[in-house]
Amino acid sequence: MNLDVVYSILTKNDYKLTKQRKVLIDIFIKKRDLFLSVEDIQKEINKIGINLDLSTIYRNLAVLEDSNLVCKIQNGNSNLYKIRTMKKHHHHLICKKCGKAVSFEYCPTDTFVRIAEENGYTFTDDKIELYGYCNNCKNNL
Repeated sequence: MNLDVVYSILTKNDYKLTKQRKVLIDIFIKKRDLFLSVEDIQKEINKIGINLDLSTIYRNLAVLEDSNLVCKIQNGNSNLYKIRTMKKHHHHLICKKCGKAVSFEYCPTDTFVRIAEENGYTFTDDKIELYGYCNNCKNNL
């Protein structure tokens, strides 16, 4: 995803590409294979000499999430964010050491629907995150 695509999506959702959003998006594009915490994002912003407080970062992350430009996962008690690299429904394989993520489209939705129906539920959605160690990290365990 590049800045032109992001700008187009924001505009379509009635948002502007503010300086703060551009900084966040630049960081996400640069770190496209990683899930980042808000603290990670703030450190990256500080590295380039810009000062954004946490509330500004959270507000802009909410806009990016609302525009479906970032994926959000939970890791313990904190949320992690990553720029979307796929438009379709997908899941992630995430390295437990470095946080590198790989997106994949496979989803056993039919199985989930069957299990839900067998138990009297109506299936609505799923969120699957698989964890392991990438090649770099498994060699350094």
